[in-house]
Amino acid sequence: MKNVAVVAEEKADSLLRYRNGLAEGDRLVFDRLVTYAREHVGACAQAGNLTLFESMLLGMVIEQQKKIESMNAGNPLNGLENV
Repeated sequence: MKNVAVVAEEKADSLLRYRNGLAEGDRLVFDRLVTYAREHVGACAQAGNLTLFESMLLGMVIEQQKKIESMNAGNPLNGLENV
């Protein structure tokens, strides 16, 4: 049986045709998203109720959210969206 890291790499490789159809600038963004997914392979292994692709997408979203929150950290209006 293959481990999750190997299966995740195979899934990333299977997306190469999609990547190749993107504009050059979008390819760079796509590559960063795949890198984000790779950073969460451990969580993929724990998420037995999710597909590997769902787990990869969640890893991407988590990393994007961390970047958004980091960018908003110095914003004086940060946290007022729920008021």
